Amino acid sequence: MTANARRYGRQCREQFERGDGKTPPESVEPESPRDKPGEEPGPVPVAEPRGEQ
Repeated sequence: MTANARRYGRQCREQFERGDGKTPPESVEPESPRDKPGEEPGPVPVAEPRGEQ
């Protein structure tokens, strides 16, 4: 799901930047900041507990 979110987020941003008109700025604005911090804690916490244990 993490990889999908990253791919979708990048595609959404690219489409909006290109001017596709399919993704409104409201949907891209909140998704952009959420994707960045969201994808980091996703895979990061999984590797952290494993390394600690």
